[in-house]
Amino acid sequence: MGLAKRFLSVVVVFLLCQLGSAKTVGLWKDARSAITDGLVQTLTDAGWEIVSLSGGDLSDWEKLSELDVIFLPGGWNAYNFANFDARRNLVKFVASGKGILAGAFRGGYTRTANRVFLPEIGEIYNRVGSPWVEGYGDSELAKAIEEPMTAGGFDHLVVKPGPYGKIFAVSANDPIGAYGEVYGGRCVIFGVFLGLDAKTEPMTGSPKKVLLAIMDWLNSAKKPNDAELQKNRDLADCEFLRREKRWDWTFNDRGPDRSASALPAMRDKKAVELEGRMFRLQYMSQFLSGSALKKCETGIADLSKSVERLNVAYERELKALEEKLNRMTAAELIEAKLDESLNERLLPEKELTNLTDKSDKLISELVPLVEAKKTELLKVEHEKDLANLPNLIKATSSEDAKERLFAVRELGRIGDIKAEQVFIKLLNDPDAQVRIA
Repeated sequence: MGLAKRFLSVVVVFLLCQLGSAKTVGLWKDARSAITDGLVQTLTDAGWEIVSLSGGDLSDWEKLSELDVIFLPGGWNAYNFANFDARRNLVKFVASGKGILAGAFRGGYTRTANRVFLPEIGEIYNRVGSPWVEGYGDSELAKAIEEPMTAGGFDHLVVKPGPYGKIFAVSANDPIGAYGEVYGGRCVIFGVFLGLDAKTEPMTGSPKKVLLAIMDWLNSAKKPNDAELQKNRDLADCEFLRREKRWDWTFNDRGPDRSASALPAMRDKKAVELEGRMFRLQYMSQFLSGSALKKCETGIADLSKSVERLNVAYERELKALEEKLNRMTAAELIEAKLDESLNERLLPEKELTNLTDKSDKLISELVPLVEAKKTELLKVEHEKDLANLPNLIKATSSEDAKERLFAVRELGRIGDIKAEQVFIKLLNDPDAQVRIA
């Protein structure tokens, strides 16, 4: 682009700003944003005034409220880039009739464990190893991708569309772009590093067209009146708070955060104490007989019953908590605290301690018997192996490669010195698998 044309575009943006009609985009910048000069110039040339967002700006509603669109680019390994207040503001921003473009990793939890701010539209949950992007469907956003394109990245992020999300882009047949309207505003989740290959010059072709189409679509939502605005914000905030509290209390699946939420974590901690001992006793039982086996089976049964009781209590408390969350107002959700007696209601700590102590005592009593039986069985097995040694050595000369492979593996397992010369000979075996076995 010539200097005269660049100067003219800057003048146009300046005049629009003076008239108060410029389109403003808040461009989020942190160490993982991957913002290129070409991306910035593309937005500027299209009449967008860029406001840089960084640090605590996403938590500053006064600053966000002056924007028309927020663009969150990049984001690999950008853990917790948007804290609770920031996520709440992003939801409020959309509920104010405005738009957000969550690029690359910003729309989900892949390589970040971040909490999603608008799962109603979609969430990034996986990666796809393909550099190509294609349009999907007949939306204006899909049509902007006129032909398969690359944007500079060697892979893309897969999006799981929410109830209000529609797919507009795919990579290797996996959905990577979702768009939709919710709470009176708009959101696009696009698992692409837009502008990554436009290092110094403006973007061109389909990458440029789809970026600008997204920006214009986000900025063209119908502006709500005061009554609609308050209604949308109230609904969005309540659903946001309910979702956050659910992630705090009851969530137990793949997705945001790095561990289970409070209630599942309580259950899991107790279950590990019980099931760890139960599984060990189940393993030990195969080496026992008579009265020792009966003791072991009784211990297993006691632990199994406690695990079952724990699981029943967990499901009961989980259902009660979910029902409670669904009834709460926004004010109640903000003030809500987890009942401190919940842990005891799952399984009393005293009962858990008594049972684990009893199980540990039983395990200590049975260990010598198990070790003696294992030694006896190992001796019998070794005697059988030694008796079979001549047959295995003979099999290493078989014309069947599979038979030779089986024989050499068995000889390796047995480890008797009589097979030493056989191993040396097999280093020249015509079959590669036999040679490296």
